[in-house]
Amino acid sequence: MLSDKYPNATTNFAFALMAVAVAAFLIPAVRAGKTGRGLHPGAWAITWIEPRLTPASQGHPTQFVRCYTKQDAARSANPVMPRAQDSKCKTRKSYIGDDIVYDSDCADADHRLRIFTCGDGFCGVHRYVRTSGPRDSGIFESVVIIRPSTSQCEES
Repeated sequence: MLSDKYPNATTNFAFALMAVAVAAFLIPAVRAGKTGRGLHPGAWAITWIEPRLTPASQGHPTQFVRCYTKQDAARSANPVMPRAQDSKCKTRKSYIGDDIVYDSDCADADHRLRIFTCGDGFCGVHRYVRTSGPRDSGIFESVVIIRPSTSQCEES
């Protein structure tokens, strides 16, 4: 008998079978958690911090509230772009390590928002690359901070 010649064979086989069964349940759960990352529907306070050409020119952060709807979340809308503009662009959401990336290809420019979890919200960089028009207005980057807002959203 196999167990007489290899006394641990049955135990090792049972352990291996149990490990495969556990993995079969855990892998889909881990993937489901990863795809659920990002902004959930609701009100988000968005702050832009724009770069300045000289240290003497100090700018003030631009702030606004965006209602991120269930439809926005379902189609992975870029949360920092105006909805009217984003609806005309092709946006893809992907993950690079712990970062969430929204790539939006629009007629006149490409927008890339790369954010990561930062406290109770997200922090990151929005990069705008003009694809048509004057050559000297090519690339613009700004820091973006996205936090939950206390404002009410009627459409979420």
